[in-house]
This record gives sequence, C-alpha cells and structure tokens, in this order.
Amino acid sequence: MRCFFYVLASLLFCISTYASNYEVIVASESVSTYDLSGRDGYNGRDGQNAYALDCSDGLRRNGRDGEDGDDGEKGENGLDAYIFYSDIENLKNLTLLQQGGKGGKPGKPGQGTAGCNGGAFGLTGSIGNVGDAGDFGEVYLIHNLDQFEAEKPVEILSLENFGLAPITLTKHKWNKFENPASLFSKESKLANHYFRYDETIQYEVNVVWKARTPLAAFNDTRLAVSLTKKGLDLTVYSGAVLDYRVVKKQNHYTVEVLSVIAASELQNLRLGKIRSSGEDLLLEVKESYRPQVKIDTRFVLSIYEVKSQGRGSKDKFIGQYAISKDLVIQEDGTFFLLIGNLNFPHEYKKKGTKLRLQLSVYREAIRQTRVFGLKGLFRI
Repeated sequence: MRCFFYVLASLLFCISTYASNYEVIVASESVSTYDLSGRDGYNGRDGQNAYALDCSDGLRRNGRDGEDGDDGEKGENGLDAYIFYSDIENLKNLTLLQQGGKGGKPGKPGQGTAGCNGGAFGLTGSIGNVGDAGDFGEVYLIHNLDQFEAEKPVEILSLENFGLAPITLTKHKWNKFENPASLFSKESKLANHYFRYDETIQYEVNVVWKARTPLAAFNDTRLAVSLTKKGLDLTVYSGAVLDYRVVKKQNHYTVEVLSVIAASELQNLRLGKIRSSGEDLLLEVKESYRPQVKIDTRFVLSIYEVKSQGRGSKDKFIGQYAISKDLVIQEDGTFFLLIGNLNFPHEYKKKGTKLRLQLSVYREAIRQTRVFGLKGLFRI
C-alpha cells in the first residue's frame, strides 16, 4: 500500500478541484470535534437619501426617490467534510458542526427629496430583505484510500488547443444516503443526508467546427469546459462569442460550433458629447457601426471631479452608478445616458464643471458577456 501521507496529499490536491470550501478529516479512535459552521451574512447597506434637485431652471419636477436598502447577505454555508475511514465505527468519535450562518439584516431605505416648483416629494426607498440562512455543509465518505482516484472536472484552455485534440475530463460518482446522524456523535449538527464515494467516471470532449470563419481566426479565445450535474458546460470568458450546441453519446461529448461573433463586434462603441446641464445632463455613447447580431448593453458609470493640476492634486471621486434601462435612450446608433437623473449632488451637474468619466460597458450576446471600458474628460 502506498504511503498514507503521500496519498492524503494527492487527495487534498484533487479534492480542491471539486470543492472550494471543505475540510479533510481522517476518522480514527481519537475523539475530535470539527466546527465547520458558516459565518453569518453581513447586514445590507442602507439606501442613500436622495440629493436635492437643482430647481434654478424654473421647471416643475418631481423629487428624486430615495435609494432602496440592500438585502442582507446570505449566511455562509457550512464547510463540506471529506472523511476517510477504514472502520465506520470510528465515525462515532467525530462531532461535526456544519450548520449554515444566519442571514444578514436588511438595509434601511433612503429618503426622497422635495420636488421643484410644486413637484411631488420623492418616494422613500424600499427596505431590503433579510438574508437567507446558509445551508448545511455536505458529508462525503471515502473508504480505502488507494482506490480514490484524482478527478479533473474542469479544463481551462484556448480555443486553439481545444481544436487540436479531444480533452479528457473525470468526475467522482457519489451515492446518496439518508440519516448521517446515526453515524456520528449525538452532538453533531448535520444535513439529513450524506454521500459515499462510488467510482471516478471518465469523459472525452472534442470540438467540431461548423462556422464559416476558420477556427484559426479566433485562436486566442479562452474558455472553461466543465462537467456539471446537468452535463457539459462551456464558459467562454474572453475573445469571441460562440454559438454552439453540445451533443452527448454515452461518455463522449461533442461541442459543435455553429457560428462565431468576433470580440470587436461587441466593442463598437465610443464616447460622444456631454450635453445640457443640471437634471437634463446627458452623455452620448455612439456605435461605430451596426452589429450583425442582437446585443444587450448595460452601463456602469464612475464619476470624478477634475481638480486643479497642481502638484499632488487628485481628482475627487463622486460615485459609481449602475445606469438603469429607464435612463438609457437608444436612437439611430447612439445611446443617450440620462446621467442628470443619477443621485449625485447637483453642484457637479452645473455648467463649467469639469468631470472625468469612466464607463464600464457590459455587452451580452448569445448568453455570453464581454466587458470593456470607455474614458473621457468633459466640461459641462
């Protein structure tokens, strides 16, 4: 039999590819307690009160609504336990505390602000939700160390390497049983089920290229190929966007790529002008050309006030804002972002103010998202 510590070290490595939060335990005749409980969730952030409107233009405007309080964070799940044993009676010597953490408290709502020239008062935001409690950790039992093989359920690679040869993925098979409390000490806090290792299953995955443009044009595209409970999953996280389907035949998966969208198709935007001032302030984002596919676009704006260029001076950070769809108008290849409606002080919306804007653009096509940034200096 191989050296116990060598085997255990290799097991630690192979489990780490399968679970991110876990404890490895070797059951013995020694009595031991393992606190694997989850951390309580953080409380939600309180919603910010609305800043006062600029009423100097004499127009009637309703007040801006207060921001919603954030939801409390979900409590952390209890840690999973991978337990190696030779005598199942030794599990009685183990006390496992695997309960999840409590959910965080909800954030308080922000207050609305007064309207202009007879406009209605802004609404109070909504209180956040209490965070959910975390789940119990899972128990995985492995008998006979030198039969437990390493697994590789995920491979990250370039499209070029994926096209050269099939890849092999492996995944552990676990059998599910009820009532783990009967196996461990009475003080344990456990889920109502556990898993026993059965075998390691091997799968072969290859790609078949059916797109018109040759694969070689997209060699730098990066993707993760992974085995999940539902089958094979592809995460194409940089480079081209792939339209594909997965075909399974026994323990073999074929990824058929039907068409491809180059990353440049999603990065066809540039900043235009900033127009008007006050509550009517808007920012133009222009398309360089019309894309050939439907693209969903979201924007997150970071705003800085540009200070004097003296030695040691720094721009003042005003805030970061996710721009909701009701503040975006798209016409004839131009996005108009109604940034005057964002909840930051009107003193930074006045004529003559110099701003540095950083716009993060999220573009989604075929359920794949690419992110890029646009920057510019503007004087209102």
